[in-house]
Amino acid sequence: LPRENIAAKITPELLTQLGDGNWKNRASGLEEVERIVVGANKRIAPAVGDLMRSLQVRLGDSNKNIAATTLSLLGLLATSMGAAAEQHAPVVMPGMFVCMTEKNPRVRVTAVEAVDKWVEAISCVPAIEAIPGVLKQEGSDGRKEILGWCIKHTEGLREGDLIPLIKPTLLCLQDKTPDVRHLAEEVLTETMAKHGYRTHRVVLKDLDLKPAAMNPIVAILDRQRDLLRETGADEGEDARPATVPA
Repeated sequence: LPRENIAAKITPELLTQLGDGNWKNRASGLEEVERIVVGANKRIAPAVGDLMRSLQVRLGDSNKNIAATTLSLLGLLATSMGAAAEQHAPVVMPGMFVCMTEKNPRVRVTAVEAVDKWVEAISCVPAIEAIPGVLKQEGSDGRKEILGWCIKHTEGLREGDLIPLIKPTLLCLQDKTPDVRHLAEEVLTETMAKHGYRTHRVVLKDLDLKPAAMNPIVAILDRQRDLLRETGADEGEDARPATVPA
């Protein structure tokens, strides 16, 4: 079936309503967008004007019900656009991951559902590309949620897909919270298997950490390398031990 172009229905008035100071008007605007998508039999072209930017703002709405409704709508939009939704991923996916770290249970659960619908529609790669900036900004609780999501979704990705995760994962190894450090090591298992020890050492060197911070990370990388060798997954890597002078 052809996809309907709804761009003409995303009017300036509707976009203004989405940003209205009255939460009831914002909610009505979101309902109108949903009606438009459903009226197109949930098969729409990716041309939606400035809708995605307006929805990106609503992800941070002070009214958590509005934020949750926005997440549900974004999930519907991804399903309705299919693979063509990928062009909008850089705009909305970072905000969806931020919502995944919210204390509000409804927002958090709806964020996971929305992100998973985007992954189903456009693949996991754009989601992985959106994560590094969020991991750098978030506190320990937020990092825990996102790293947990990564562990469930990184298996089976192709070589090259996980490169964006290496740097923020190495930084998470310094987190003050043991749970975050443990999850970071689990993610590291996947990134090491795909991209090897040397790549991680190059990224670590670029972080320009002081030896006191770098040496514990080097020890973790060495341990991961040895585990990979035991399984035969890392036979081509340099066998020399890697250390950083104190």
